[in-house]
Amino acid sequence: MGIALDMDETMCSLVSSCMEVCRRLWPEKTFKLPGYGRYSQWFNDNLSQDEREELYAVIKTEEFYMSLPPLLNPTFSNSSIEKFSRVCWDRFEEAPIIITARIGFCPNPEEVSRAYLRKHGFVDIDNVVIHAIDGKTCKTTKVKKSTLFADDSVSVADAVAASRNHHMIMVNHPWNDGYSRCGNIRIVP
Repeated sequence: MGIALDMDETMCSLVSSCMEVCRRLWPEKTFKLPGYGRYSQWFNDNLSQDEREELYAVIKTEEFYMSLPPLLNPTFSNSSIEKFSRVCWDRFEEAPIIITARIGFCPNPEEVSRAYLRKHGFVDIDNVVIHAIDGKTCKTTKVKKSTLFADDSVSVADAVAASRNHHMIMVNHPWNDGYSRCGNIRIVP
C-alpha cells in the first residue's frame, strides 16, 4: 500500500493564511470559514470579483505558498513534518505521493510544493512523486494501486468511500465536519 498526501489544509494551513491577508486588506469585513463541502467556494462565498482579484495578486505567488504554516504541529515545528515523512517512508511500500489541487492558484505547483516540503524537513523529498491537479480533478484518479489518502476533501472522501482498494485519513475541518463515517475512512483532528 502507498500513501498520498494533500498539501493545503493537510500538510499546511491555507485558509487561515488567506483570511489573514483578507483581514489586512479589508479590516471592516468578517470572513467565514468554508461551509460543509464548500472548501473550493471559499473565495466566492466571501469576496466580490474585484476583491478576489485583489486577493489573488497577493496569494498567487510563490512567496505566499512558501510562507504557509505547517499544520502537523500547533507550534509549527519543522521537526513534525520530518517525523511524519519518516513514518511515510518506513511504513509504506511505495514512495510517498503528494497530490495537490494548486493548478491555477500556485505558480509552478509541483516545484513550490517540493521546495516547501524540503524547507520543512520532509525526508528524501527528491524521490517523492508530486502531482498538481486542478480543483475539478479527483485525486484518486492519480493512483492505481491501493493507497491511503491523507486529505481534508469531501469529494476525495466520497471517491475513497466508493473505492474497494483505497483508504483515507480525513483531517477534520469545518468544511468536512459531520462526514458520515464508513469502513475505509478514519477522521482525525
